[in-house]
Amino acid sequence: MSHRIAALLRRVADCGDGAAAMKKTRPLRVAGEPLGATLPAAAAELARFPEVFRVTDEAVDVVAGDSVPSRSKAVAGVLQRLREEDTVPMLKGWRNEEWPVKASFHSAPALVVERAAGPLLGVRGYGCHVNGIVESPKGPLLWVATRSRTKPTYPGRLDHIVAGGLSHGELPGDNVIRECFEEARVPKELAQTAQPTGVVSYCQTDETGWGVKRDVIFCYDLILPSDFQPTAGDGEVEAFELMGMDAVIDSLVSGSEPDWKPNVAVVIIDMLVRRGFLRPEEDGYVELVYCYASDDLCLGCRVTNGVTFSAVVATKDTIRTKDYTMPNMRYVAAESIANDRILITLQVDEGAMVWCAAWSADPAFTDSVDAETQIKSQTTNCEDGRGNQCGTFWVYDLDDIEDADSDGVNSRADYDDIYKWKYNQASPSFASWFRV
Repeated sequence: MSHRIAALLRRVADCGDGAAAMKKTRPLRVAGEPLGATLPAAAAELARFPEVFRVTDEAVDVVAGDSVPSRSKAVAGVLQRLREEDTVPMLKGWRNEEWPVKASFHSAPALVVERAAGPLLGVRGYGCHVNGIVESPKGPLLWVATRSRTKPTYPGRLDHIVAGGLSHGELPGDNVIRECFEEARVPKELAQTAQPTGVVSYCQTDETGWGVKRDVIFCYDLILPSDFQPTAGDGEVEAFELMGMDAVIDSLVSGSEPDWKPNVAVVIIDMLVRRGFLRPEEDGYVELVYCYASDDLCLGCRVTNGVTFSAVVATKDTIRTKDYTMPNMRYVAAESIANDRILITLQVDEGAMVWCAAWSADPAFTDSVDAETQIKSQTTNCEDGRGNQCGTFWVYDLDDIEDADSDGVNSRADYDDIYKWKYNQASPSFASWFRV
């Protein structure tokens, strides 16, 4: 792998360093829906306000309010209290901007919070980044901003000409137009020509260490006239500089000061790939250019295209989660195989443990709990086709190959071994017999 590509891959990894932190979080649930992820220190602070947050070992639940306005008001009171106490470092960057908490970009918000508290609660954030490009006889140039030294986050770092978070109710196109004028005095008629080019998402540990940033960035390219000169409009930018693409790459690779804001570096790498400034002939190009998808049900798992299997395995994190759904069981067939034995074939749609029992007279169950108790009391009279007593073995499905647990099914060979247990690869099934 070339030195340049290795350095750019480190940039990508730096912006995605939140996978390890996510393993330490517990879900933040709003109206029963997991919409965030809180680290232990954050959960401990929120636990001080039981009238608003119920904190357990399994989750942090917002319990105050029965509507978006009421619960948002209750949470705002807690955040303001923490800000006044100066106990949570990231709240020093208070912005007075409303941040929607929702399952996806087009979902209705379940809660609205102060933007600075987004990483504290581990909620998904959305923003827009604009690559300001100038076509010149010597090749394309990129406008680069230096962030103000007074910025609460990444002061003095290199940034896009325009970048900003989406406020509550704001659409990406409107955000681009607003931020273009506020940050660089790009007029509306020019800002409207910005072209959306895709999305970059990442999970990053907040620089204070108190939270995780689970951000989605809408990327834009804006072709600017050669005679346009950006002007800082809102005090967030210290200076603008026009850089050649080779100089941009060299700066990303060297890590020299002033360094780049981490998510800006990733969006620029995306642009360099899209516009051909990084070429497939360079060793490591395939590892850098991949399609990336994150599964919220398997935090940190990564699925990629065009990358070696070993590279995929190297990025995978295994997390065990509790499955509260009951398996569905279907009766397949029953046959009397002896005067005191019945063979029953059942099918379940996921890994399961099954008990069977039979009586010569009505056992008169009083309720489902009584039925379960009486059925399990007959386990000595119930075996599978290999003589294993019911309640002592599991019926597995293909997913159990990946759990690396001590269940004896850790490979396809284990799964296909009919001497271990009965199976059906489409849907697990087994046959058991029991005495009457």
